Amino acid sequence: MLEQCSLEDDPELQEKWASLLANAASQDRCHIVYPPFGSILSKLTSLQVLFLDKLHELTALKMVGYLTSKGQPFSMAPFALHELSEKELAILYFQAVNFIASKTPTPDGPATTRAVEDWEFQVDLLEHHFGLLRSARFDLPGRDALKVTGYKNSALPFSGAKKGRRPLTLADAQSVKFPYYFLSQTGYRFVEACKLPKR
Repeated sequence: MLEQCSLEDDPELQEKWASLLANAASQDRCHIVYPPFGSILSKLTSLQVLFLDKLHELTALKMVGYLTSKGQPFSMAPFALHELSEKELAILYFQAVNFIASKTPTPDGPATTRAVEDWEFQVDLLEHHFGLLRSARFDLPGRDALKVTGYKNSALPFSGAKKGRRPLTLADAQSVKFPYYFLSQTGYRFVEACKLPKR
């Protein structure tokens, strides 16, 4: 892990490596670092890490309310992810995607298509290669679709014309089957392990 860390030159990813190493050396084992985590981090892009962080942040906030209502400790969050409804999970995903879109400039012309394809590939890797995400599809009637995304198409970063991803209308979204992703147990634990240990 130390060797992999020394090869990283991206400042944001260097911070993740520092947190991963700190958790690995921590005695309280608040965030357990499993052996594959170093290998996974060495293969992720900063955009993937930013997306995972935001999805984790939104999911954690949602889980706090759920676990509190059940009288369960927050350490149970990775095991209780399936307790969130499809609609809740879809909303969390699109909130995270819209956050990424707001942080990333929309490219011009043909670059838009390439950027969308690249994003789809990056998310696909997070699910199928690294096992950090799980995917599903959810039918959202028009009004719910408006609340979830506010954008047309698949709400992927870069989708839509340069002048802006126009807000969905009820005519656009009478019944839209949106794909969405949510953190797997492994993904939730991985993000936790890449956060600075609590003091």
